[in-house]
Amino acid sequence: MRMKGYIGMSRSARFTIMGVVAATTLLTAPGVAQAGPAFTPGAPGVGDPYFPLDGNGGYDVTSYDLAIRYDPASDVLSGIATIRARATQNLSRFDLDLDGLTVRAIAVHGRPARFTRAAGELVVVPANGLPEGSDFTTIVRYDGVPEILPDGSGFIHTDDGALVIGEPDVAATWFPVNDHPIDKASYTFHITGPDGLEAIANGVPVGRTSQGGWATWTWRAAEPMASY
Repeated sequence: MRMKGYIGMSRSARFTIMGVVAATTLLTAPGVAQAGPAFTPGAPGVGDPYFPLDGNGGYDVTSYDLAIRYDPASDVLSGIATIRARATQNLSRFDLDLDGLTVRAIAVHGRPARFTRAAGELVVVPANGLPEGSDFTTIVRYDGVPEILPDGSGFIHTDDGALVIGEPDVAATWFPVNDHPIDKASYTFHITGPDGLEAIANGVPVGRTSQGGWATWTWRAAEPMASY
């Protein structure tokens, strides 16, 4: 089992804090406008028979870049999630999975996007429709105290840190995600915690910086993997 986002902390050891087409000429009467493509909402799930609302339709994620800051003294996590994806239909809106936490702002293609929340779904409405086959980038700014799921899995707080463990749909407890194993993606983690603690995530370590009593550890998983 591959577990992503294992981000617990330990002061002694480690901070365990993605034919042929016929050409056709259309002749229209002068002054008659041609209708543009229709844009429709992406599905709020991928149709999994056991977890029908896990994952989302209308797009495929290619990469996640997650900048996470976690304070074990208050249990507050703040994050900026940069999600790169490709539309698989003409999208008027799309869903991300996110449990709890407070969303502060969302931008798509660098422009502010409207959003709503309902039952673990974060519904994003970009300023313009996203054509099928187009690549787009979504940035979500959020914060809050992550919740433990009813079965005891998810984001688990410890005496001096935290860890995330479980499958198949625990990733949404700490970052906005297309939370189904069918949509694999590459990941980059920038995890910030107090000096003296170590952050460990999937992939390989690619750097560490420290400033003002806080250290940021960067890990990168280039090979696409499931969100849990």
